[in-house]
Amino acid sequence: MPDGVSAVVLCEGMQDFVFVYRALIKLGYDWRRIRSLMLPHNGKGSGEQYVHEQYASQVRSHRSRVARTKTVLVVHTDADSSTVRERYESLEGQLDAAGLPRRGAREAIAVLIPKRNTETWIHFFDGRSVDEETVYPKLTGCEADAGLAAEAFAVHGKNGTTPDHAAPSLVRGLQEIRRVF
Repeated sequence: MPDGVSAVVLCEGMQDFVFVYRALIKLGYDWRRIRSLMLPHNGKGSGEQYVHEQYASQVRSHRSRVARTKTVLVVHTDADSSTVRERYESLEGQLDAAGLPRRGAREAIAVLIPKRNTETWIHFFDGRSVDEETVYPKLTGCEADAGLAAEAFAVHGKNGTTPDHAAPSLVRGLQEIRRVF
């Protein structure tokens, strides 16, 4: 149980935040200690660009905070039409450009990158067959409808299990959760 641990979630938008938030709650985090950093809802800009622009400064802040308090940084960005590897490298390149060391294996920084978008993982955990090339539609209800999928993601992360037929980006996402939590 992560008593006293705070979490910062850097993500593109509300759907991504709700997914990570619900997973963190399932992992035992106190909802009052989870802070969101997402693209402001002013209708302008790209969520992916926002995450990339904020990544280095949030890693720097995280490294400063971790010296004083228990904290984790969870970064969530979609791969869209890029590969997951390209997105990871792009984020690491942001650290290089800022003169910061790349993420260490023991650092409490998880980077979650669903191929295409978050809905790929949500649809998978809702029992649907998915691939990583199809663009799955946004949820028709509200963002909170991602809750059960997020909780299933957290359970697999906590238990060290990988569901059968999981997409490669989901397998990597579970590895990210395991390395941090």
